[in-house]
Amino acid sequence: MLAFAVLRLIATIRAYRGIQRCPFGRAFFLSVRSARGLLNVVFIPATITTAILHQVSPGVFLPMPLWFGFGLSGIALSSSILPPSLLVLGCSCPSTLGFTSAVFQGFIPLRILHLLRQSGSDEVTRNDLRDGSNRVFTDWRGAVVHAVGFVPVIVIDLRSYTGPVHFELNHLFETGACKRTFFIVDEESISRLWSLTPTEFKRDLCVLDADTFVYGIRKIGLGAFKHAETDLYNRIRRSLHL
Repeated sequence: MLAFAVLRLIATIRAYRGIQRCPFGRAFFLSVRSARGLLNVVFIPATITTAILHQVSPGVFLPMPLWFGFGLSGIALSSSILPPSLLVLGCSCPSTLGFTSAVFQGFIPLRILHLLRQSGSDEVTRNDLRDGSNRVFTDWRGAVVHAVGFVPVIVIDLRSYTGPVHFELNHLFETGACKRTFFIVDEESISRLWSLTPTEFKRDLCVLDADTFVYGIRKIGLGAFKHAETDLYNRIRRSLHL
């Protein structure tokens, strides 16, 4: 567990092209706005304290090896302050939930981030989505704006078009973040996307179907952070031959 946390840290630093570019503070600020982030704030010190006290008084405190306590805390810490490398936007519908789950599986050890509601998904999908979940209590628009401001790669699923998805799409165009975004479409949604896209962005827009994107992510694997001289967005584009 601790080894995975270390591997994830190294992968993230490579994805952001240096530790000095990793926005740990912004990631933590976004994390504590969700129930899972607040739980980690309590869980991490409690786990470490229990593991240490067990070494002092084995018969009094819960049996927990020191390495196990630090391993659990490392994983929890990585999901609280470690910046995500990919943000998934879209509505909380089965197609987007399944797509996000597939992206998560192919993007390990890098972190993904989403604000999707997981109640309509199966158990396997919920397990995959739990690691990147940042379902905030209030002001989801503010959370989207904050995440778009620092996550290096964005994916927006436009196959189900709702009011929140419309807000997310407009924000990507207004801020220019569409230049580091992959747009997931199908035969019905692609015409809507082109009609809503400002003329100045149409030339370089990365538009593709869900299966192609998932295939590209899985093909990269650990290679997603091997070449630190190129930003992560363009590494993914290159793997997709875009």
